[in-house]
Amino acid sequence: MRDDELDRILSKEETIAPSAGFVASVMVAVRGENARPAPLSFPWKRALPGIAAAILSIVLLCAAISSSGLAPTTSWHAGIMLPGWNGVAAAWSAVAAIVSLAAVTIGTAVSFS
Repeated sequence: MRDDELDRILSKEETIAPSAGFVASVMVAVRGENARPAPLSFPWKRALPGIAAAILSIVLLCAAISSSGLAPTTSWHAGIMLPGWNGVAAAWSAVAAIVSLAAVTIGTAVSFS
């Protein structure tokens, strides 16, 4: 392409208009999206009592085990140990349970639409 051809093409004032059915098809799609109902949200008000009961039971279980004298109090995770448990395994089990609970909690908090 030569310079004079390029100048001729760029100097033209052409109006750009959409095709005949484009505007109508876009408006049909917009109205269709507007007519769809909003996505359902998670029923937190109904789930909170169960979540609170689960947390309370875990706290009470840990308090009962630590105050019962079943485990020696030589390390930070001794309160969750039962007789015959390996301390490292109990600690990793607790970490895995906490991470799993956090993943489920975060997963249910995300709104899927």
